[in-house]
Amino acid sequence: MNWFVNLTLLKKILIISFIMFVSALTWGCFNSYMAYKIMEKDVQTRNQYLVETAHSMINGLKKDVAVGKLSELDAKRTAIEILRKARYENGKQYFWISGFDGQAVMHPIFPEFESQDISKTKKPVYDLFLGFANALQSKPEGTTYDYMWPKPNQDKTILYPKSSYILAINDWKWVVGTGVYIDDLKAQAFTIFYYEMGFVMIFASILGLGTYFSVRLLSRPLLVLSHNMQKLASGQLDVDIPHTERSDEVGMIAKAFAVFKENAVEKRNLELAQIELQQRSETDRKKAMLDLADSFERRTSGVIGSLSKSSYDLSGSADNMKKSRERTSTPHGRLRLLLPMQMKMSRRLLRQQKN
Repeated sequence: MNWFVNLTLLKKILIISFIMFVSALTWGCFNSYMAYKIMEKDVQTRNQYLVETAHSMINGLKKDVAVGKLSELDAKRTAIEILRKARYENGKQYFWISGFDGQAVMHPIFPEFESQDISKTKKPVYDLFLGFANALQSKPEGTTYDYMWPKPNQDKTILYPKSSYILAINDWKWVVGTGVYIDDLKAQAFTIFYYEMGFVMIFASILGLGTYFSVRLLSRPLLVLSHNMQKLASGQLDVDIPHTERSDEVGMIAKAFAVFKENAVEKRNLELAQIELQQRSETDRKKAMLDLADSFERRTSGVIGSLSKSSYDLSGSADNMKKSRERTSTPHGRLRLLLPMQMKMSRRLLRQQKN
């Protein structure tokens, strides 16, 4: 059953609907066939009762013969005339009488047979009547016999399948029978079959409407939700979530889908906030590095300036010392160097004396 489980919901609905339709169609055909078999059995039982009724009537005439009310010949004529006129099913069905010798005693459809030697004029009919007599030898209580025979008031050259019940009148060496045409039974069975098929068509229409609404109200919404879930899984967070207002299983799935979407949106917002925080942290770090570099550059520039000035001052001092050395290298120069020093010392001594 894994193959069925793995099918889409639409295919499952269609398969189940098809199985239900085939089941209804099969049930209709089966009912029609069973109706035909039941009618066939009922007709055979009815024919048996009719023949047994005719047999009872003949037995009554025999009793009249036994008590002297009728002669045997008059009793036979009375029985023949009664059965000749007997009809049922709107005149379609009738009784007939044949002899153990294969000759026709009475036949309402072919009265000309009664005055003929059908062994010479109608050999197939003669053989058929002999077949009746032979069948009753093994079943004297009566039996069903199937054969081909023309219908009343129709072309007598066209034969139709017929099933008759036959019973022997041993004292008179008669075979009394009546039957039904099989195609009449089939026509009745087809009438029932048409009614059954009408019911199947009504059932199929209801089933078709049920399938349509099942697909429309169940399968199609689930397909839409599944498609939107795939979009959401691919990162498209602005998908629509229909059918959340429903209270059935589809609505439950839609509500769960809405929760899933909210979680996905919240996750995306958290990811964006984290990315923004990382970007801000990276910006602050770069700014701090730039500020540190600027501060280092300013301090370094001051030191370099101071060093440059000191170097310049040292260079000036060195020049002065060089010049002083050059001046002291001569007497005149030494004198010019000593005079300011003496004047400076004289001023210092005067200040000390005043104090």
